[in-house]
Amino acid sequence: MKIAVQMFGHLRTYQQCYRQLYDNLLNLYDCDIFMHTWDTIDHHTQVWHDFLVEETGQAPEQLAKIINKIYKPKLLKIETQHVVDEGNIIAQGCKISLFGIKSMLYGMSEANRLREEYQKEHRVNYDFVLTIRPDILLEYPFKFEAYVNPEDEDCFYTAGFYKFKDRLNDFRYIGASDVLFFAKPEVMSKIFKNTNLLIEQVKNIETSKYGPEYSIIYAIEQMKIKPILLNYLEGEDFKIQRGSASRAGHENIVQFKKEKNKLKRITNKFIRIHLKRKYLRIWILSILPWQIINFSIYFGSAYSFHFSLGKDDK
Repeated sequence: MKIAVQMFGHLRTYQQCYRQLYDNLLNLYDCDIFMHTWDTIDHHTQVWHDFLVEETGQAPEQLAKIINKIYKPKLLKIETQHVVDEGNIIAQGCKISLFGIKSMLYGMSEANRLREEYQKEHRVNYDFVLTIRPDILLEYPFKFEAYVNPEDEDCFYTAGFYKFKDRLNDFRYIGASDVLFFAKPEVMSKIFKNTNLLIEQVKNIETSKYGPEYSIIYAIEQMKIKPILLNYLEGEDFKIQRGSASRAGHENIVQFKKEKNKLKRITNKFIRIHLKRKYLRIWILSILPWQIINFSIYFGSAYSFHFSLGKDDK
């Protein structure tokens, strides 16, 4: 079986993922790789999570050498991403950059275009075209034969995960369906000839509220292409290999903890309550320089109550 593998998006954690990509996909079939990526390792747009990979400081020509050595793509395109604020969509309460989604679709489309050019020039026929990101870690073999029904026509096969286990056949509740998918070459070409339709649907608040993945699936259905969820699930058979929490996110967490501790120290000067299974202690106005009242009440050996007004007597 001959497979075209179209890789797209920022490289992110590619170094942690490429070996298993070979073990669980590339070495199992006769594969040709086509890649579109950016000259920055990770995104600089609003996403739903706060994970980033530290930049390497490598120039595009250096990245090209690394990519060519690791993946040996038939065709490779590296571009500079000029981030533009086009607003956000709101998906399940999270802000996601519209520019970021459009860039993702552009990267997919460019990888597909590279494959089409190569296929036409070299008169190569592919059984299937698989699209995947460099930060996808395949933990088990990906077997096309296990997923394809020869009688199915114009199908879009996608991996992902169930957001809710009781809604198995509803793509509104399927996540990560845009990171690993495949179709026949003509179906993949049909999808990316209609990139504008994909983008317009992402802007539709009635579908994007479930996530941009569903907007894309909905648009694909409008093209009379049938989406099929694979039994190759994120979290079980593959995972998105995240980077570390971003520096900005880490600094925000540290600052939040400092502010929280500062507020706690201030609050403790006015009132503190310490409750355990067998006793209750209450301190009020411990900021005062002297103690006004301090008493304890014991209820046998089972329970005790302690009250203090003024300076802490501890």
